[in-house]
Amino acid sequence: IDGAARRNRLFSKAAERWRANPPANPVIAAGVTSAAPALARLLRVVTEMPQGAVVLPDFDLTLSPEVWDELGRAGAGTPPFAPEDAVTHPQYHLKLLLNRMAIA
Repeated sequence: IDGAARRNRLFSKAAERWRANPPANPVIAAGVTSAAPALARLLRVVTEMPQGAVVLPDFDLTLSPEVWDELGRAGAGTPPFAPEDAVTHPQYHLKLLLNRMAIA
C-alpha cells in the first residue's frame, strides 16, 4: 500500500485501541495542522480521553463568529474546499480539522 493508506490505517488502529482502552498516561497531540480525515478521527479520540488534549498551533480564539462563518463550511455538510470557502485564510484548515473532529 502507499504511504498515505498506511498512515490512515495506523491512525485508525490507534483510534480503535485508544477508544477501547485509553492509556493511563496523558496523551497530548500538539502542533497538528493537517486536516486529514483519519487524523481528525484519531484526534477526536484523544479529546475524549480522561487525560487527553489537542493543542492547535496559532488557532485564533479571538475571531468573531461573523469572520468564522465567512471562512465557509469547511467540509461541514459539504465536501471540503467548496467554491465559496476561504481556503487561503490561515484559519481555514483548522476549521476543517475541527469540523472533521466534530467539535464546534
